Amino acid sequence: MSSIAYVADNKILEFHRINGNSSINFWRYSTKGFTNFKQGDLLFFLTRGRSKQKEKAIVGYGRCKEINKLPVKQVWQRYEKKNGFSNYEEFNEYVIKNSEGKIKYLSNIYLEEVVFFQNEILLSDFNFELSNHLVSYTYLDKNQDITSKILENGIIDIWSIAANKTEEDIIENSKIIHELNLIVDKFNTLKKVNIKKAHSLLSRLENFSLLKENRIEYYNIKDKVLTIALPFICNSKNYDEKFKMLIGHIIILKYYLNLSNIVVKFKIVSDIDIKFESEKILREINDDKL
Repeated sequence: MSSIAYVADNKILEFHRINGNSSINFWRYSTKGFTNFKQGDLLFFLTRGRSKQKEKAIVGYGRCKEINKLPVKQVWQRYEKKNGFSNYEEFNEYVIKNSEGKIKYLSNIYLEEVVFFQNEILLSDFNFELSNHLVSYTYLDKNQDITSKILENGIIDIWSIAANKTEEDIIENSKIIHELNLIVDKFNTLKKVNIKKAHSLLSRLENFSLLKENRIEYYNIKDKVLTIALPFICNSKNYDEKFKMLIGHIIILKYYLNLSNIVVKFKIVSDIDIKFESEKILREINDDKL
């Protein structure tokens, strides 16, 4: 997982917060792509904040859903008020003023599960050296797991809960997904799975989200239960071999997901019939009998 902290306009963030936007378009002038930031990663908002300290502070975050590049007019047509303005005229005027009229395209990072913090978090508290001259973004987890520390210390903004009915445990859920990301990055035991076919199978599931671009895991968190869905892609000749590999991956995830106060379940999705013995093994894993 590759979280970034991106310098943001405080007025635009306040527009989103006051209007209770749980999904927003974080647009930027630079059309240069990211080296290591993809769908599923977290973008933290970095701003001067409400206090008077010189250092910029983290005031919230969102999870990347998609990244694209569009002409300015189309950016408004697609995202409208999720761009942080009440109307196109205000949006376009802001873009022209701050780009000296030279920008025709904008890069867009569409964020979901947006959270604003009641408290401001200083990266220096975690011994993270942040330049006062930073104008764009920085990767957070280069030398240590800063993402977990931010999520551990963040307190959700009360207005956000009231305005958009944000679940109070959304930060806790973000911590769980971050930990899952760290584990699948470390133990990538299913390297030869056809990703395109895997997504074709799992994208049909209702209320499940892709863990991260170029990964095969989908997840759902509800009522203190984390369900991880995995594809089972095989044929009659390699069924047993592929199933052993899949079960091995599941056991590794279950072992290293040392989560308290949450139940972890696994779901296998396939376009072939699953053998009775295979279903029994999965049930026993889910019931903590294996």
